[in-house]
Amino acid sequence: FLSAWCALIVGFSAPLAAVAIAFGKYLEALSPGVNPLVAGGILIVALSLLNTWRVSATARFQNAFTVFKILLIVGFVVVGAPRVQHTASFAQGPSVGATLWTPGFAVGLLWVSFAYTGWNASVYVAGEVRDPARVLPRALVIGTLLVTLLYVAVNAVFLAAAPVSALRDQVAIGHVAAQHLLGPTGARVMTAVIATGLVSTIGAMIVTGPRIYEAVGRDYPRLGFLAQRRPNGGPVVATALQSGLGLI
Repeated sequence: FLSAWCALIVGFSAPLAAVAIAFGKYLEALSPGVNPLVAGGILIVALSLLNTWRVSATARFQNAFTVFKILLIVGFVVVGAPRVQHTASFAQGPSVGATLWTPGFAVGLLWVSFAYTGWNASVYVAGEVRDPARVLPRALVIGTLLVTLLYVAVNAVFLAAAPVSALRDQVAIGHVAAQHLLGPTGARVMTAVIATGLVSTIGAMIVTGPRIYEAVGRDYPRLGFLAQRRPNGGPVVATALQSGLGLI
């Protein structure tokens, strides 16, 4: 029970807000007149409505955007890797051995860990998966390995493409790195790519998180309203609760 409420507040609603803000920041980099908070909020509402409307439509949407995101990341790594300057970020600062023992590295690992949150998210939708005994282990292992490979590869290109001073305190890291690597036009393309990729990240949180609170509603009669669903749709109240907290 307590784990479910930790998931609601810390595990999903807060990261949902953070990713939505990042989406808005990348959109703002493309069109300076865009309000990042408004853009992120509209996306949360739109994907929440899709999730509660029809599960099959949500699944198709997530599959399409996830495949598209993977192809875009691979494309950026393939195009960017041969062009990076190896004298950039990797050559700056103290040695790797000395860095491993610094407080900054420890804090950095906290942020890095966010890249791997969701490695177990397929478990939350096990009740709606065909043959979960076969599918879930494959999803957990293959998904985690794939995310690790993509994350390390794309961040290696980011770090090698731009100096640390240009990357520091920036939310739209991909935009800055692509600008140094590919110029203004390439930066706009990369920014659009990342903004598109963040759509599926937000969608995944909206799909998986509410299934936890829905289970709480089934287990605890007083919270039974959390288990309310539309026919062929997702959990309505649970989705509204999480998305509402994310918007706040």
